[in-house]
Amino acid sequence: MRVSPSASTPQHRESSKFQTLLVALAFLIASSPIVFRDRPDAFNLAMGLITGLLLISARLRLRTTAGLVLFGAWAVLSLTWSYDLATSRDEIVALLLILAAAAAAASFEHRTIIRGLLFGSVGAVLASWATGLLIPSQGRSIAFGGALVGIYAHRNFLASVSAVALALSLAAILNASSPKSRRRALMAFFLAGTASVATLSGSAGVLTVVVVGLSLLPWIGRKMGPVGRVAILPLGIIVVITSGILLVQSLPQISASVGRSATLTGRTDIWAIVLNVWSERPFTGYGWGGVWRGQIGDWVRAIFGFDTALSAHNGYLDVLLQLGIVGASIVALLLLGSIIRSCRLAFSDLQYVWLPLVLGAVLVNSFSESQLTRPIGIFLIALVAAISRVEIRARRKAPLVKMAAVRGSTAMPRTRMTRARPR
Repeated sequence: MRVSPSASTPQHRESSKFQTLLVALAFLIASSPIVFRDRPDAFNLAMGLITGLLLISARLRLRTTAGLVLFGAWAVLSLTWSYDLATSRDEIVALLLILAAAAAAASFEHRTIIRGLLFGSVGAVLASWATGLLIPSQGRSIAFGGALVGIYAHRNFLASVSAVALALSLAAILNASSPKSRRRALMAFFLAGTASVATLSGSAGVLTVVVVGLSLLPWIGRKMGPVGRVAILPLGIIVVITSGILLVQSLPQISASVGRSATLTGRTDIWAIVLNVWSERPFTGYGWGGVWRGQIGDWVRAIFGFDTALSAHNGYLDVLLQLGIVGASIVALLLLGSIIRSCRLAFSDLQYVWLPLVLGAVLVNSFSESQLTRPIGIFLIALVAAISRVEIRARRKAPLVKMAAVRGSTAMPRTRMTRARPR
């Protein structure tokens, strides 16, 4: 963990509070509340202001990875073949702002980042509860039986934020240093859990179970020792992927059994259409942001028969559709590296348990929602990737520094050698 040498000074404490606020606001804006719906200029303006403040507070010290740089570069390059140049420009500007915000936030102290994310996610949940109770015409969805949507345009957006809040509050419970901090973390977990249930979304229930289950893996890994940790990481990846595949295959029957659509509210239909469209441009895709608000999106919606579909409802398919095999491969390698590094850190120190929990929540949610192409998903992935990279590098350097210090302290004092004069 990075700790400033002047951490006890009042000036440092005020700076830490300001940075916590900036991270919380960045999370809140990236989660795309309804005020930014169909207003990309307003979103980019708000995100640009927060990113600028983050860069100033970080003193332009950016923390990123090669995978994130390649991802951003390929997305920018895709502007040259985009099918919707105007939307692609807006989406690429938003992408670069989000990547810059995450790179700046990753340079803050570890505790500051966690608090900012926790305050931002729980604050969004609290605001959604208040909106649902005080302004039900806005905060609840009649189309979904009075489901809680809060400050968002759709209940699934709130479910995604609630899953992240659950992951962060679980990490806070595991790392609580006092009964008071544990009670606060339990309160946050309760608020996020009840909000997830109030969305009346099946995917929200699955996300809750997955996040709670993932929180047990670091504890199991620590108990199994070094050999067990080496074995549990690939095993955990295989289990998560297999569970996601089985979940996608079994949910239609589950949904039909409880009176819901056997096509996952049309998801399986749109997935088939998306794969058919992708097959026309498999290597490069149609450009970042160049699909859903342009000609290709209109064609998909015409076949699908649902004129409000603005995503593939699957983050992996959306990346494939927009960036092709090349872009999807870059993202896959980026995610794989982030998973390995975050799990290594969590197994060695529970203060990093939030990294795989948040990453797991985003990745599992991406099976049914396009989290990999939404601002909040990109922000969290970029943050986890950068932080895990920085911390792993710091741990690699620490033994070398310690060894050099030990060698310096035990070295024989250098003395001047002189010949004895003959008597």
